[in-house]
Amino acid sequence: MKLTTLLGSLCACALWATPTFAQVIKDNRIRDLGVTPSLGRGYSVATNTFQSNCLGTIATTTPSYDFKYRYVDIERDWEQTFSKKFGLDASFEFLFIKSNYKFSYSDSRENTYYYHSIFLKFNLDSYYHALDESNSALSDSALNLLTKGDAVGFFNACGPYYVKSVGRHSDYMAFLTYTTRSSQRDVHFEAQLKAKINGFFKRGSVETEVDTEFAQKTRDSRLQISIWAYGMGKDKLADLIATDFDSFKEAAQSALESMQNPDVGIVTAMEVVPWIENTEFQDNLKLKTEEDQLNFRKRDILQKNAEFVASIERIDRNQRALAHKAYNCRSILVDNFPAEADSGEGYDPDLTMFADVRYPGSRRSDRTISLGNFLSILTPSKVDDYFTRNETFLFGEDLDPNSGEDGAYACVDQLEEQGMDVDFYSKIDACRNLDVRLLSVPVVPFLENYCMPQYSYTKPESEESTMLRAIH
Repeated sequence: MKLTTLLGSLCACALWATPTFAQVIKDNRIRDLGVTPSLGRGYSVATNTFQSNCLGTIATTTPSYDFKYRYVDIERDWEQTFSKKFGLDASFEFLFIKSNYKFSYSDSRENTYYYHSIFLKFNLDSYYHALDESNSALSDSALNLLTKGDAVGFFNACGPYYVKSVGRHSDYMAFLTYTTRSSQRDVHFEAQLKAKINGFFKRGSVETEVDTEFAQKTRDSRLQISIWAYGMGKDKLADLIATDFDSFKEAAQSALESMQNPDVGIVTAMEVVPWIENTEFQDNLKLKTEEDQLNFRKRDILQKNAEFVASIERIDRNQRALAHKAYNCRSILVDNFPAEADSGEGYDPDLTMFADVRYPGSRRSDRTISLGNFLSILTPSKVDDYFTRNETFLFGEDLDPNSGEDGAYACVDQLEEQGMDVDFYSKIDACRNLDVRLLSVPVVPFLENYCMPQYSYTKPESEESTMLRAIH
């Protein structure tokens, strides 16, 4: 069996295995803070990409909440306790305490003071915040695509799936530190602190500010309050800063109020549903065949073909982005850092160093590259290769956009011509030939590490570059 045949079979199996039912996603696919998985937004399971929100009217259900808060007295061996915990929350906790923990200090008179700390955390989880499809409606432009029978256009814009529900998480952490002349904790003062904090969340509390005696005690003990919060609403950020115990109470109450907004918080879970299970989608989709019923087989064919087209879109976008990144990267080098000419003007190609963008402050030899090596790797022909790879994917090996026999364009054209609901993409020759290519989404470490160019430093004239690179 040829390797290409095996790879094609593997790709076909992977895409055919794409589920055609609702799914709940709770892993790192939804951890990217650069994207917004909002209710109704389009999504592709095959490519893990979000697309447009094609709903003109959005109605939602009422979410539920879980609220927790706790105290921890921080002792000198705190790392042994917190280092045994795992997960995102535990990482934030450990980093927060590590950044604020102190044990003792001595003043100018050599008097020793001891720090004592209390770690306070409260968090809120929201769930069951879901789309109410019975009272939501597709936008006019999305409906127009369906009624014209343009299933490819609809799935390209709206995704094969849409976001049905979203679960969120918000955290508020405070680190309260006071000082004593003794290494022993002030149990009475800590009891007062905790009692005051417990009153933050009591409805109808008549105490609007701390009493004078307690306020004086906080000053005498040099009470310090550090706060970290994430998953908060922007309109409440101004109220999250504490300068004394009174403002700390206001900050905690503002944080809790902010958390209760169902659209606020870091996304921790997301339910996605295929559009083919949406009744409005089924009611308005004009099928290619004369049958007007979207039966089980047609739904399965339509869903798998939609994911396949989404995969083609992803490859095309990534290849074009890679080509333009390479082109712009070299252009910046040539335009802004011209190599030294015979006249002595310009940048020395051996002494001008650029940083690995992952380690911008490092001058280690394995994390920098000289201007000369940079230009010798990212040559004009190499940049052209990236554009050619994309054209080959779109038009086939002969690079003929009018042949209609090979490439991604020919595949999608033939798929649309036969009808997205008629038969599986694997029955079309042009689509079957794409399987091998779909396995290789381009990832180029060199471009990821060094583009766009970030100048690092210039070596002294006496220092010669002896570094040789072989980056593929």
